[in-house]
Amino acid sequence: MSKRMLSNQGFLAAFLSLFLFSQTAAAETLDGNVSFQSVIEINSIVRGTVAQVNSSVGDRVVAGEILIEIDPTRQKAMVRIARNQVAKMRIEVDDADAKFTRQQDMYDRGSLSLLLYEESENALKKAQLDLAIAQASLSLAEYELSLTQLTAPFDALVVNSNVHPGLNVDPELSQAPLMTLASAGQYIVQVTVSPEVWQRLNSSQSVKAVVDGQNYTASVQIPTLFTQIFVDEPEYIVNLRFTENDKLLLPGTSAVVIFE
Repeated sequence: MSKRMLSNQGFLAAFLSLFLFSQTAAAETLDGNVSFQSVIEINSIVRGTVAQVNSSVGDRVVAGEILIEIDPTRQKAMVRIARNQVAKMRIEVDDADAKFTRQQDMYDRGSLSLLLYEESENALKKAQLDLAIAQASLSLAEYELSLTQLTAPFDALVVNSNVHPGLNVDPELSQAPLMTLASAGQYIVQVTVSPEVWQRLNSSQSVKAVVDGQNYTASVQIPTLFTQIFVDEPEYIVNLRFTENDKLLLPGTSAVVIFE
């Protein structure tokens, strides 16, 4: 076989390899849409009237920041009542303890009957139990007071708000969420892939997501091992996570995913 023929065959093989590679790459380039990685709804679990709203749609908030304040008048009153009850029960415990100490001394000297001794002992135990109940009631009242301040659970972006000062909220009624937060700067692109592509994926694999002409390196998250139903060919859902802190990407923005 001549060198010319060998050269032509080598060229043909290289062309076919490039063509097949291009076809494979095209099969692993998928369209998707951007969405926020995490979305959480903020609701009140105490009944009351909204006193103040500190954030609005488009604001970036940090973890622990107070977003909404419910009028705490009722809860503050309950805390005062519970604290007074604890103080009262401490006095009763001190009195019962002092009486029991005297009765025990008299019993040890044989000048007090067993019945009276046991009565004073039981009175002390009852007072101590009542104090423990009062302290638990105080803890509950203080907890309910803390719930009048609705805070951000993580660094987030306010994406929806249905709250305003004067709004009456009742957790027992079905209401729209007071506020909706999304993870600030954390996004996902969701795509469906074939079983062949899915089997090659792993959490350390680099994937490129192209959004508005900007390239992002995304990490792979496979939220389910079940194939999609109601489709002709088996497909798996894959979420690709990436970060963009400099600008806001609106949910629904088109993205192109390239599996490298």
